Amino acid sequence: ALGAIADDPIMARLDNRQPAYLIGAATITDFENLPNYRAKAEPLARQGGYVVMASGDTESGSAKLLEGEWPATGLLFIEKYDSMDDLMAFANSAEFAKLEDLRNTVADVHFMFALPSGENGTTRN
Repeated sequence: ALGAIADDPIMARLDNRQPAYLIGAATITDFENLPNYRAKAEPLARQGGYVVMASGDTESGSAKLLEGEWPATGLLFIEKYDSMDDLMAFANSAEFAKLEDLRNTVADVHFMFALPSGENGTTRN
């Protein structure tokens, strides 16, 4: 679950005023219900400042793996949120939790987050 990172020790050291980026990879397993899931999840994400920064599809060629192994076949997306607090409020909301079964039906999804980095690759504080 997305909310599993909330108790990670690194979270306590983050500047929650800076934007947070959610990087996802998804293998779509139910294309018919994907629009239904998006219609329910996107309004919840927008409450945290959700903006799609980039997206692509490995099957159509709009996203291409350059090296290594990717955890999914299909969608790649990068979403920006106003802050890590806003991202986690969305991820841990009761409304989003209600969509977990639907999300697991429509896709096999992998998520990770990133924050803006300083000159040497470390997060800004």
